[in-house]
Amino acid sequence: MTQHTKFATYQELVTAVRALDMEGVIPAVELTPDLATEILTHDPANRAIHTVNLRRLERAIKDGRWHVQKSPPLRFFSDGRLADGQHRCKACANTGIPILVHMTQLPDTFGVDQGAQRKLSEQLMINEKISDPKQVELISTITRAICQVPGADDTELRGIFLKDRDFILECATRATGLLEGKDEIISLTIKPALLAVTRAKQIRLHRQPIAEVDQLLEDVVENGKTAPEGSVRRGNSSQIFDLLGDAYKKRQTRLKDMIKWTGNALENNRRDRIKSVTSGRYPNTPQKPQRRNDDD
Repeated sequence: MTQHTKFATYQELVTAVRALDMEGVIPAVELTPDLATEILTHDPANRAIHTVNLRRLERAIKDGRWHVQKSPPLRFFSDGRLADGQHRCKACANTGIPILVHMTQLPDTFGVDQGAQRKLSEQLMINEKISDPKQVELISTITRAICQVPGADDTELRGIFLKDRDFILECATRATGLLEGKDEIISLTIKPALLAVTRAKQIRLHRQPIAEVDQLLEDVVENGKTAPEGSVRRGNSSQIFDLLGDAYKKRQTRLKDMIKWTGNALENNRRDRIKSVTSGRYPNTPQKPQRRNDDD
């Protein structure tokens, strides 16, 4: 008969997990509903529960089909927080039936459980401890927008985030700051992601001067009122403001249009002219390099 490891308290479990090295495993731990609930209580930044997956696990436990060897270990960070396994803990707590699980430690969750489509935003909340859901979604959107790796997985995306962390956070902060306290119609017409990704792409991918991009986006949000009366800045930014309003009414707001309009407006400002921001072909985002096949 298999010998079970039992922990009377969550703290006992944490102590045992901390004592593991990165290759160690605590085999056949009896996960009770109370212990599972306690683990989840100390796991405030995990991803959203997938109901279909949860119900499947609950049925397996109730029907006696749960098998410790057929489930990956519960994975914990070195500080005792759960890194991977919330659905198993939730299913155990909901059914009220103890199950056996292996437990191990890992440094992060990047590359783990990809079949369940763990989103970059979820990874950042778990591993980078960014707690605001709206902010982490915005950061994730910016990271993906400046990624030039085709089919990048979450580990590669994390690398981009870590390499450009300050810039990405700055794009998110500036976008939300520009819209803070604005009338509802402006908040509906101009979304933070549109501003943040436009800023990121214009600066990182199109190499536009930071100060010029920031000034233009502020002018756009203010419908040109931050620019001098009769100036080219006011004329060009007001065009974009009006175009965004029309696009919102038609439900046709597109990032590629915003990139074109702002790119043309930046060029118009530099040439000290007021000209249609929709005319001309602004360069597209640089193409992502193709992955090389190892067999080539």
